[in-house]
Amino acid sequence: NTQLAIRHTPGVTITAPTLTGLTMVASADSNGWLKVTYSGDITAYDSIDLQNNTDVLEIVLPDSCLSVGNGAFLGCSNLAKVTVSDSCTSIGNSAFYGTAISEFSAKGVTSFGSGAFGNCTSLTSVEFGENLATLGNGLFYNCSSLEYVGFEGATGPTITNNDLGSGIHATGTMYIPRYANDASYADFIAAMPVGWTVIRRKQNQILYQTNDGQPIDSVPTTMYGAPLISHTYQNGWGVIEYGANQLYSIDSYAFSWRRNMTYLSLPELQDAIDWNAFSGCESLTTVDIPDCVRINGNSFEYCPITNGPDTNTLTLPPSLETMDGGAFSSFAGTTIIFGPNLTRISSGAINLQ
Repeated sequence: NTQLAIRHTPGVTITAPTLTGLTMVASADSNGWLKVTYSGDITAYDSIDLQNNTDVLEIVLPDSCLSVGNGAFLGCSNLAKVTVSDSCTSIGNSAFYGTAISEFSAKGVTSFGSGAFGNCTSLTSVEFGENLATLGNGLFYNCSSLEYVGFEGATGPTITNNDLGSGIHATGTMYIPRYANDASYADFIAAMPVGWTVIRRKQNQILYQTNDGQPIDSVPTTMYGAPLISHTYQNGWGVIEYGANQLYSIDSYAFSWRRNMTYLSLPELQDAIDWNAFSGCESLTTVDIPDCVRINGNSFEYCPITNGPDTNTLTLPPSLETMDGGAFSSFAGTTIIFGPNLTRISSGAINLQ
């Protein structure tokens, strides 16, 4: 059996949705949560029973759910959060039209129907997975708060009629992976407002975000011998580029005590994140470390890293071989995952809460 969970306005009765081929086995409603168990796996949420229900606040779909049907939650104007697992591959037409969701991430989805996020005026960011193939026309119609779209795929999606909709926020940032085919993303870029910035990650770039709308105070003029080429900051994103095809290491104390840095994405490094490289970055909660061999002492000391409230898990690169004392001494998450090549962790390298 699989369970559907619906958070709703306390004191209001919500009727369990009818799903094709399934019967309701049990339901329980307490503390504003309706939890419904069905007679088999929910592989498709194809009900429209909750349409225009203003008392629905949050939806949690089970891991077995592979698709969300057309108009599933259309008009649920107070629906602020939808949890969809990475096993879901299809979102139907107008599935979330007119809801209050602010963020959406479902890395397994390959296709989004027309107007799926239409009139979602609170939507600020969307994360697409590497297998994304198609986006329906008017996908972001009147998404007036949208400021960030992230992609993981080497190839960009096909867009129906090359139309993502009018009323999209005039400025924002779209992040395209370093290995992506630029030409395949041309249609998406052309369909977004001209004020949007495209960030193409390269092997000699460091990306970051801050919590005050300002760039970090200063940037090293060289990084392990490679000269600084540029440092730009736009739409909340900082991009630091050095004159090397691939960065070798991050120098000791290179970015220590940049207190407004909240997010950090490093390129693949040939060797190390050196001593105290980011120590004292007291607002740094999320880091992306795709490849390195060594993380030296106190590299992220005084950094309350959680890697996001929904994960609390830091996954370190498979290439990592050694980690010295104090490397993640202020880690604020619950889990750290290591790769197969790790041979040494020094005392005090990690502090798990």
